[in-house]
Amino acid sequence: MNSSDHRSSARQALTGNWLAAVITTLVAALLGASIDGFSFNFSTGSTAGSSGTGQGILNNNRIYESISNWSGQLAPVGLAAVLLSSLGLIYILISLFIGSSVSLGLCVFNLNLQERREQPSFGQLFSRFNIWSSAIALQLLRLIFTFLWSLLFIIPGIIAAYSYAMSNFILAENPDLTASEALQQSKALMRGHRFDLFLLQLSFIGWAVLALLTAGIGFLWLNPYINAAEASFYLDLRQRRDGFNGGSTYETTAV
Repeated sequence: MNSSDHRSSARQALTGNWLAAVITTLVAALLGASIDGFSFNFSTGSTAGSSGTGQGILNNNRIYESISNWSGQLAPVGLAAVLLSSLGLIYILISLFIGSSVSLGLCVFNLNLQERREQPSFGQLFSRFNIWSSAIALQLLRLIFTFLWSLLFIIPGIIAAYSYAMSNFILAENPDLTASEALQQSKALMRGHRFDLFLLQLSFIGWAVLALLTAGIGFLWLNPYINAAEASFYLDLRQRRDGFNGGSTYETTAV
């Protein structure tokens, strides 16, 4: 299957399920979840700062007045910086401790969307909280390994990110696996197909531009579309591997 086939599969899967997909994907994003891990990050909000001229500070007769004026000007900026940093830290923690499990639940939702094992539902977002420790370990290991490869150069880091892109799907389907096993199986599954995933994601660039022109509102529909297409991509790779091996390399747990 090529990118066009995966997009077509996504549209078919979303027919009659758009509302549930939009709501589920929006809540997942607010909780810091990502179906393929590319948007999982530890970036914090920017902090602002300012500096005064310091005129008169060295004047012993006006030192108190200068410090008082400078502190008064800096206080609102400092409070804003502390607030932004605090909100950023809170979102980081939410993304790690909640978003990790929700990412797996989002995979469950989209796999059900594609395979019709169960009716896709919002509650499936939280269906993998019973393996929250594995979910957190998976995201941390992905972050660490991708960072370490990025130290060599940007290209190895990108290759690593694409190698691990299917690990959320794998762990969501197979909750008995460890995080490291999910990563290893993702690397094996993506070998020779990293560029295919890149092309699939690139094929949405036109829709992304249109979504930006709607002040971002269009992403409410675009993100579920992309997620469903990536679920189709994963299922295609899994079917190829299982067909080539004459069976699954691991026992698939029903979701």
